[in-house]
Amino acid sequence: MRYYIYLLQIFGGGNPKIYEIIRAYGSAKAVYERVSKGDMTLIPSNRIENVRKASLDKSDKIIKFCKDNKIDIITIDDKAYPVMLKNIYNPPTVLFVEGDLSCLKNHFSLSIVGPRRPEPYAVRLGVNICGGLAGCKIVLVSGFADGIDSIAHTECIKRNVPTVAVLACGHTVEYPARSFGMRAQVKKSGGAVISELLPDTQCCREYFKHRNRIISGLSYGTVVVGGENKSGSLLTANNAFDQDRDLFFTMPPDTLDGRYSKIIRFLRDGAHPVYDFYDVINEYYETHKDKLDDTHLDKNRLTSYSRVSEIITEESYDMVDEALGNDKIESDEKQLPSVEENEVAPETPEEDFEVFCEKTESEPVSANKNESKRQESEPSEKDVLKEIVDKNTVLSEETIKSAPSDKKIELDDASQTKTRHRKDKKTIPRENRFVYKARGEEKPSVDYSDGTPSFFRRKGKKDSKKSVSTDKKQEESIAVKEPPETIAGKILDILEREEAVTREKLMSLLGVDFATMTEYLADLEVDGAITYHPGGVYTLSEES
Repeated sequence: MRYYIYLLQIFGGGNPKIYEIIRAYGSAKAVYERVSKGDMTLIPSNRIENVRKASLDKSDKIIKFCKDNKIDIITIDDKAYPVMLKNIYNPPTVLFVEGDLSCLKNHFSLSIVGPRRPEPYAVRLGVNICGGLAGCKIVLVSGFADGIDSIAHTECIKRNVPTVAVLACGHTVEYPARSFGMRAQVKKSGGAVISELLPDTQCCREYFKHRNRIISGLSYGTVVVGGENKSGSLLTANNAFDQDRDLFFTMPPDTLDGRYSKIIRFLRDGAHPVYDFYDVINEYYETHKDKLDDTHLDKNRLTSYSRVSEIITEESYDMVDEALGNDKIESDEKQLPSVEENEVAPETPEEDFEVFCEKTESEPVSANKNESKRQESEPSEKDVLKEIVDKNTVLSEETIKSAPSDKKIELDDASQTKTRHRKDKKTIPRENRFVYKARGEEKPSVDYSDGTPSFFRRKGKKDSKKSVSTDKKQEESIAVKEPPETIAGKILDILEREEAVTREKLMSLLGVDFATMTEYLADLEVDGAITYHPGGVYTLSEES
């Protein structure tokens, strides 16, 4: 623990350089022994000053301070460290925890993120979704900011359900302002307030980006409520996608509004649309029913809920008739004689004559007596369904409503068995979801594992219409956008030459660490210079 905190003093939270140097020297203790003796081989130049200030004595003081103020310190080697968080890229080496983090083991967890200044429509959605999920005893993880984050924590506190708040600062820093009271309520409800930063660390833009990976990493799925293109919640959505977690988006109020174009892109690429909290519950009810409290749920709105109706045989007949669209004929109703062709209707009272007309219109008259007798001798569709009811006196409502129509049932004369003709539903494996295979090909001609089909189609059209330009013109166009000697300029230069590149490839080409590369990519994406595609692929924006 002392040596991990020593590394935090040098590199800060969220810096993947910590794992690189630990792997190089073997352990955190070995890093301290080498660095304290003057070995600066793997220390970046901008961290050398921190090395001079760092010491094990300061680590001991931090440990004592946390113990006196009831702040638990959980390192990545501890058993109490969340398993789901340990399996993401660049997990926090140390977690400073106020409250009870074991709530994540005993409950089902989901992340809720959204804008700090949501519109009234997003506020109503946030209250509905967070209140409904908290009512099912689901632990909501959020970033403890204003807006949607605050709604998520408040709805859990109101129902005395644990919630987890992830800070972008140290525990001694009160951000947002006047938020210490809510932190106490989070702990009182059985939840936890966590941070990967040293207790006295102030907020900065970089820490908010690093915090997002922890929010999505602590839960099975992430729900984005009321997000827009410039909202920081999209960074959390990108992290959830990279971590292979479920991703949900509330539907924008106007799908044609340019402010929500990135939300629509996520939905088209497979994110789950959310209209209310039942859309989230239905994704997990069948697989995690043991961890959800369904006492207040409307079972008819649960798609995976199976209900057997306790009905008698006669009621089953009525439901079959209703499903087939047939009117039930009452037993005490007068039955009119069948009318053959060219036969005159009998003289009846006015009411009986109207019934007679309705019957003749709904039931076409047979032109041949033998044909009508043959039809009566064959088992009708209704007889078959009633035979099923006789054998199974209790039927589920779903089985009755799925009764086949005239076009889907045939009776085999030989075996008199019922057969249904239905096309088999083709399921596409998840790993082959974005692989296009032309007709007649044994191997796919285009592999979409690094992007979506629509992206590659646009790219192909753009390449076919684009005229061949010289390297000199490319260099001039890049120089106008961004100076090539800066990291941002080099990123744009690489994207101009290679069309689509992953973040890992950019890191290897430019020799930049993960945190720095993430910051530059986020800035370029906010400015509209580049576009992020699912699968971790970045391209130049069409506007640029």
